[in-house]
This record gives sequence, C-alpha cells and structure tokens, in this order.
Amino acid sequence: MQIRPADWLTRARLETAAPTLWFHARVKLAQTLARGGFRLLGALADHARAAGWAVELVEYSREGADLALRQGGHLHVVMEDRPLYGPNIFNAVPGYLRGWWYFDDLGTRNNSSARLRRFDPRLVADGFAARFHARLADEFIGKNFSKFQQATRQSSSIEPGALALFGRFLRVYVWPLRRAVALCATLVCLEACSVYVLAWLTQVVVDDVLVVSPPPTAAYSSARAAVAPARVAGRPPAESGPPRLRDAPAGRERPAIGLGRRIDQGWSHTPRPAGAAGILLAIFLAYTGTIVGINLLMRFAARVRIRTGQAITADNGGTR
Repeated sequence: MQIRPADWLTRARLETAAPTLWFHARVKLAQTLARGGFRLLGALADHARAAGWAVELVEYSREGADLALRQGGHLHVVMEDRPLYGPNIFNAVPGYLRGWWYFDDLGTRNNSSARLRRFDPRLVADGFAARFHARLADEFIGKNFSKFQQATRQSSSIEPGALALFGRFLRVYVWPLRRAVALCATLVCLEACSVYVLAWLTQVVVDDVLVVSPPPTAAYSSARAAVAPARVAGRPPAESGPPRLRDAPAGRERPAIGLGRRIDQGWSHTPRPAGAAGILLAIFLAYTGTIVGINLLMRFAARVRIRTGQAITADNGGTR
C-alpha cells in the first residue's frame, strides 16, 4: 500500500471515491502497515479487495479523522488512541502484549468497550492460558534482572537473624559511602546545637547589653519610702488627684525619686556598658548570620542525604 499524506484526503475525494477501506495511521504505524508488518490489518485489506473495495492508507490527522466521521461513507480504521465513534469507524491499535489488538468501535485501551465487560475465566482454555502466561514470563520476567550489575544468585550466604542482616547492610551499602554519611550526620548535629548558640546570644543581650535587672533592692526601696512623703507633701490623695495618677495601673505610679535627684545623689542613670549600641549591632549580625548559616547548612545536608540515599538504593557497588 502507498502512504498518502494527510492533506491528500479531502471531502471531494471521499464523495467521489468508490467503496473504500481507509486506514488512518501515524507515520510509524503506517510504515509498518505498508510493508505488511500487521497481519491482522493485512488480512482485512485482502478481504476488502476480494469484495471489490479499494484500499487506501493515509497519514493520521485530527482533521482527516473528523472529516471521515462527518462524511459517513466508506469504512475507516483509525489507528490512534483518540476515541472516535461513528457507524463507519473502527479504532485499532496494537496492544502492549504481542499479538493483542484493540479493534473496537468505541475506542482503544481505557476507552475501549473491554472496560464494560466482566472477565470470565471459564471462557479461556486452560492450556492456552498456561502457554500464554509462560511466554509472558519468559519475555518479561528475567532471572535476577536489573539495570545494575548483579552478583551471582546464591553466591553468598547471610547468617540468620536481624543483626546479621543489619550488619551486612552497613558493611555492603553504607560503608562505601561513610564520608557522605558522616558529613550528613555532622551537619544535622550542628543544626541541633544551634539553639544553644542562639540562646547564649540572647542571654548576652539581656544580661550584658540591655542589663535587664531584677526589682530594686531593700536599700533603694527604703530611700524611696523616706523621700516619698516629702515629695508628695501638700498634694491631694491619689483618690482625689488628677486622673492620670488616680487611674494609673498597679506598678506604674510616678517614681518617688526622679532621674535628676538620682543623678545628684551619685546614682548611675543607666547600668549599660559603654558602646552598648555597637555590641548590640554585632550580636544582631551574629544572630542573623547563625540563622542564615544553619539554614544553608541544612539545605546542603538535605542534598547530601538525598544523593546518599540514591547511591545506597542504586547499590553503588554492584552486590546485593
């Protein structure tokens, strides 16, 4: 059969042609059909010629298949997985198993009418099923088949017990990748210990830079109590005073000793060290750098862990 291009098929040619069996096939399938590679379709073509029909082979196109469906004449065998339903349409493609064909008026594969039927093993001959299964087993199930190099089966024995199997796993699979495993474990330990570094930086800020101290000592409280009556002498009680003082929450009353009086008495107005702002900036940069560094290390550790797992799964050595 000669392979016609897709645009060769027109409505005028369909209208004027004698009764014809049309094969619509993709290029690869069309080439196989043209050289007689599909015996089923070749037998169908021979039967059509014997009945006085013409036989044509055209490259598949969506437009050509839709044109054949709308025209409604002749007989079309569409070799494509796109389902096409019509009174003059058959969908046909070879299956994955050698010798199995989809030849259906509804569609192919999951769109075929086979999905509507219930399998009945009584309709299959036992001898045919056994031979068919044996042929599939020989074709698809190889002995010790893998794309990786394999040791001879039963070449080495494994002692019974979970510990022996675990030891063999460490010796055969993990030990060749010991450096990558140790690096990954080290990075994970660093990430686990990072919380202590961040906590220490926070403690330095609170204790040495901001100097957040506990409540005043007993001596300071006595001095405050001694000065308070003189400071508030002649003023109305808090109950009848200004709303700002009367409604102040507990612990937020105006201090009895002001900042100026404390300076006059020689008290330090702030216990923070000199250059506290610079120290705080340095600790902030160290804190941020620690977080960013740990994040980058964990990203790198994740990549190392994934690649190590892939290498272990792939056997990395050729023995199982």
